Amino acid sequence: IYAGVGQVLMISQTAMLLEILHSLLGLVPSPVAVVTLQVGSRIFVVWGALFWVPACQQHWSLVLIVMSWGITEVVRYAFYFCSLLGSVPYPIFWLRYSLFMVLYPTGITGEILQVLVAMGAHWKVANPLWYRMCLIILLLYVPGSPGMIGNMWGNRKRSFKKRNAGRDEPQGVVWPKTKSGDRSSMATNRGILAAAAAAGPGTVEAASKISEEKKWRFAYKKHVLDHVTQSLQSPDACLAMA
Repeated sequence: IYAGVGQVLMISQTAMLLEILHSLLGLVPSPVAVVTLQVGSRIFVVWGALFWVPACQQHWSLVLIVMSWGITEVVRYAFYFCSLLGSVPYPIFWLRYSLFMVLYPTGITGEILQVLVAMGAHWKVANPLWYRMCLIILLLYVPGSPGMIGNMWGNRKRSFKKRNAGRDEPQGVVWPKTKSGDRSSMATNRGILAAAAAAGPGTVEAASKISEEKKWRFAYKKHVLDHVTQSLQSPDACLAMA
């Protein structure tokens, strides 16, 4: 298998470092820590084990990581492509938020086995320092793996709730619909805070910072603090922003 896919695998997984950059720049809403953990583990496996150790290239765990990584990325980018077109077919949506239940455990198992094979067949003698480093990184899989799976469970719950929200019109007092057609409390609260900021001492500039924040879910606290600070400048400012 490695003879046929090795070069493509190395190039494609190394190129995934761009995903960390995209997250840092705010081009995607994914948390930097989660993306770094996911991409970093793959880089560690392909360059810290697979590339250097022939035993890893011949081990059956290579099939696990190639299949798990490959299927995951095909479905993920198909989902992103359809999202750009404005509509994601339900089968792709379901696969995007369900396959992880199988592919994450198989991929993680493959990664761990690759490292263990590399440690026993090569690094223990060739480079004891890297052997110890591999032990430390393997220990990080203990908290990291459940964290990755838990993050996807949360994404799945939120995404299915959002997709199903428009099927039945709720009764009673409800959040208003946003431009995307859902009833996101986050979008509504953000709009309210921006409108209040525009009426205060910060004027349109303060409102623009709120509206243009790319990582609202993780950065809203600083905007709330700015809001309170501006409202305390004078009684008139407080009343205008109320």
